[in-house]
Amino acid sequence: MLNRIHSYSLPSVFGVRAKKLLMSAAFVVVASIAMGGNAFALVFPDFTIDPNAFGFAGSGPTVTTCPAGTIGAGTNTCVVADKIIGNYVEVFTATDATHFSVDLLYTFSSFVANDGGTQLTGGQTGLGDSSAGGYNMYAFFSGGGTFACTGTGCTFTVDPSLGSALQVWADPDENTTFVAPATSTAPGTINWTASGITTDDKLMATSVAQSGTGSFPIPCSISGGQACGSFTVVFQPLSLTTGAGLTGDDFFVRPVPFYIQVNLSGQLNSFDTTQTQTINGSADAIFASPSAVPEPATLTLLGVGLVVMARRRRNSKKA
Repeated sequence: MLNRIHSYSLPSVFGVRAKKLLMSAAFVVVASIAMGGNAFALVFPDFTIDPNAFGFAGSGPTVTTCPAGTIGAGTNTCVVADKIIGNYVEVFTATDATHFSVDLLYTFSSFVANDGGTQLTGGQTGLGDSSAGGYNMYAFFSGGGTFACTGTGCTFTVDPSLGSALQVWADPDENTTFVAPATSTAPGTINWTASGITTDDKLMATSVAQSGTGSFPIPCSISGGQACGSFTVVFQPLSLTTGAGLTGDDFFVRPVPFYIQVNLSGQLNSFDTTQTQTINGSADAIFASPSAVPEPATLTLLGVGLVVMARRRRNSKKA
């Protein structure tokens, strides 16, 4: 699939040119966008997971032979995907009239294949499956930035200089629960707490926010019939954990080396300009290796396309 992707990448969602990347692992979006009427055609790069890392044999329409050196090596039980979808809960604190801090919990819902068109089940990938070898995955993010509001809405910009941290975890026994912080005031410090039985949880990857932006009408509430806003955050570099025991490179097995950045694009279910609030919504993550900086218009269309796809997914569930 990679040979079909144009030489576009997302070292920044805001037109900020990124440094040349020397690290071998991380999380980004590469997409070619074709518009016909109101249609978006997004092309996403493939990655391969090895559910055998958790004792689960993958199956389904995109099953593939696990590469040499992996836990499932030689068996037809690895799975090819190109997107992760999930939901998040975020504690947002306005620390003063122009700055904010956020602490976010993101829970993986599904892996998706075929350019985001085929949602893979837990029975095929093991994610969220209750049978032997099933597992959950989640991520913590802490960061901060600046915001500006008018009478009708707000815009937000992530400021990496304030500090940020991303941690991706696996929960092999699917028994971890979470406690949210009362406020978010320390960007770069993970303030969500994993509880329940966490001794088996494994750190799979880490990263920092390179850039991010969002815009929201205020107030907004999907339940109230209003249209809420959207956001995009770019993380670079994402480093898969390695070494003894279950690590990130045991699960994310192709390509080698792994991708360079991650683009997380999502939407809000509610938002208002109170000092501290808890927000929830959905978000998608896509991998790729950056090679060139796309035009700003391309980046805008990509963010819109991801949000449109997320809303269609939500509406299809309601139907």
